Amino acid sequence: MPYFTRLLEITFELYGLVTTASSPDVTMPAYTLHWLYSSYFMTCIIINSHIFMSVFLAVVYNNDRKHLQDEVRKLASLKCHQVLEAFRLLKVKVGT
Repeated sequence: MPYFTRLLEITFELYGLVTTASSPDVTMPAYTLHWLYSSYFMTCIIINSHIFMSVFLAVVYNNDRKHLQDEVRKLASLKCHQVLEAFRLLKVKVGT
């Protein structure tokens, strides 16, 4: 079965190559035709690892930072309310 016949199929197969889920299935048929295909696949792996994985890491980091900021805000608000409640309970009436 020949690989790389349609654009969508090419994209999916190269993604599989980057995730190493089916690396031999993708590379070996082309490698048997000519050994220079290995340099093409190595180039794809390096480019995808540096570009796409960096973008993925940036998205995960930004989402994690947003969730952390929300947690810090909630904890600060809770602490403020608890301090105010504590002072309300400890308040002494003046003049009694």
